[in-house]
Amino acid sequence: MVGSELEHYDEDEFRKLFPECVRYLQQFSISLMNRKVNAGVKWFEYGRTQGIKHVFEDKLVFSLVITNRINFYEADARSIPYAGAYIRIKPNSSMTLKNAKEILQTEKFLAYVKSKGTPTTTTSYRLGVKDIENYKF
Repeated sequence: MVGSELEHYDEDEFRKLFPECVRYLQQFSISLMNRKVNAGVKWFEYGRTQGIKHVFEDKLVFSLVITNRINFYEADARSIPYAGAYIRIKPNSSMTLKNAKEILQTEKFLAYVKSKGTPTTTTSYRLGVKDIENYKF
């Protein structure tokens, strides 16, 4: 990382610095080339950059399938979420993760989940990331 921006290896540099990694990954090259990735991600890079972009920030990680209440865990600034979604606090915000946790645990938020979510069972709802972003914190 350079500041808050990801720094990418070009393929030649990666091959030179990490030849054993390249040999290992080449076993999966067809799968790696055909997977869903963020725009501009090279075949040998981690496919989803969102979790890496905010790796040095504390965050609340949770599943987008919610049953009766939202289950989340606090991930510290050294953690990269690999599934679900997360909330982080934007720079210069008056909000804190503690505030976010309190809001997520309210009946009002659960009612929002039920109104916006897609039912997956009689008691579970799946939200999209945009639904979370659109909630008025």
